[in-house]
Amino acid sequence: MGNFDNDINELYKRLDLYIMRNYEHPVERRRAKSESGGKFMRKMAAEACCEAEPILEDACFCRLPNGFEDAVLDRLEDSFGTLLVKTINKKGLVNADVYKDANIDRRLFSKIISNEGYSPTKGTVLALAIALKLNLDETTSLLKSAGYALSHSSKSDLVVEFFITNMGGHYNIDVVNDALEHLGQPILGSRLY
Repeated sequence: MGNFDNDINELYKRLDLYIMRNYEHPVERRRAKSESGGKFMRKMAAEACCEAEPILEDACFCRLPNGFEDAVLDRLEDSFGTLLVKTINKKGLVNADVYKDANIDRRLFSKIISNEGYSPTKGTVLALAIALKLNLDETTSLLKSAGYALSHSSKSDLVVEFFITNMGGHYNIDVVNDALEHLGQPILGSRLY
């Protein structure tokens, strides 16, 4: 048992060091943004003002340029559920193994892959990234498809990033969740006891 305790203590020391090096404190970041951001935000608001001829007399609706809809649709990427299914197939995995390894309920998993517009929580996306054993770039793409990103102002995100980048592919949701609990952060998936 002594070796296990030493291993856990060493893991937490490495994790603490990683967070100290990468954590961006939200108050400091807000202060830096407020000092330079005021002018920027006023400029953006002024540029956003509609200069085109209004469609309705009392409303400021800009006319969309020709080809706007085609330009948007050409850039549209796969939904989260579609990307998830493609990733599972690409890795040759079975759906049941993925949702079990992510500690996600089968019904939630089914909802994610069958409902094109469903948006899972960030914790669910990260749990699936761990279960799929994704590298940092793949995790970033999966998060982006659900409308999220990893942030160095979130200790939870740093814990996940630490395990993906520094632990040689150590992808065990229970170990990640233990580290999250150790730092007082919410766990990924839903613990099954």
